[in-house]
Amino acid sequence: MSTSSPVRERRDIKALENRRREAGRMFTADIPQAEVARRLAVSRTAVHYWHKEWRKKGMRGLNSRRGKFGRVSCLTETKVQRVRTAILAGPRKNGFATDMWTLARIAGVIKRTVSVSYHPNHVWRVLHAMGFTCQAPNAKPKERDGKAIKMWREITWPAIQKRGSKPMPA
Repeated sequence: MSTSSPVRERRDIKALENRRREAGRMFTADIPQAEVARRLAVSRTAVHYWHKEWRKKGMRGLNSRRGKFGRVSCLTETKVQRVRTAILAGPRKNGFATDMWTLARIAGVIKRTVSVSYHPNHVWRVLHAMGFTCQAPNAKPKERDGKAIKMWREITWPAIQKRGSKPMPA
């Protein structure tokens, strides 16, 4: 796992509201809805809805109705930091036998660290929000014994090949 940035918002609420306000200024200037949609690179359906709200309530009808989208996270910033610290410590420090993180293991660490349950299939969303990315394991294990492999290739494997059945004489 690697980390690149702190918890990120999925949508910029202020930017979306600013776009609707820009549409409101265009409505005030009697710019057609199709042109507003083209200039703002949004669907005509969205502009139609904004125009309806603008006619009813004016510019305040284009304000954001809520702060964030979706459910409120059970992980506060403090809990996120505790989980991040546990993940960065590594699987072995968290009581696992190998250095491989799995979603099920991380779900267990989250439950044990901050008492918040996540199904393993959804843990990747939490990790992504924390800035972690999926990493492929090293191709060669740390425990690899080069001498034993060389001996097997040069001595054991040729001996196994020699014991094979001999071709029938013609």
